[in-house]
This record gives sequence, structure tokens and C-alpha cells, in this order.
Amino acid sequence: MSCSIHPWQEGWLVALNHPYFATSDETGRFKIENLPVGAWEFQLWQEKAGYLAARPEWKRGRIKLKIRPGENDLGVIKVSPSVFADK
Repeated sequence: MSCSIHPWQEGWLVALNHPYFATSDETGRFKIENLPVGAWEFQLWQEKAGYLAARPEWKRGRIKLKIRPGENDLGVIKVSPSVFADK
């Protein structure tokens, strides 16, 4: 979504069939609470960079993870600053 009067104003709509999603904070951290145990596929995306593929096997920013009981930590995902550069 965008504003025809204020071009810097835009928003993104994400339609999901479940309540599990997150947006990152100003440091890039995020948390998805109450995620059921099992195999899940996540997709990482950033509005300027697009799909985040920090590893070659992450096609279109998709990563498959096995969620276990308790805390699950994805660790640090490093993304090159060049993906945020103006094109």
C-alpha cells in the first residue's frame, strides 16, 4: 500500500492462515511466541533488500526449521550491507 500524496509512506500487507509471524525491532531482532513444536518453514523478507537469503539453500528467503519444546534460537543471520544500498 502507498500514499499518492506522500510517496515515502507505504505499508505492507501479509495474509496468513495462522497467527505466527514477527516484525523485527530496530536492531533486527524478532521473536515468535507460542509456536507449536514441529517442522516449520519461515520466509525472511525486508522491504528494501527483498527476500533475505543469507545462505545459498535459502531460496526466496525460505528456511526450514524443526521447532522443539522450550527456547529455540535461530542465532545470528548476517546480511551484507550491500543489499540495503540504493540501486
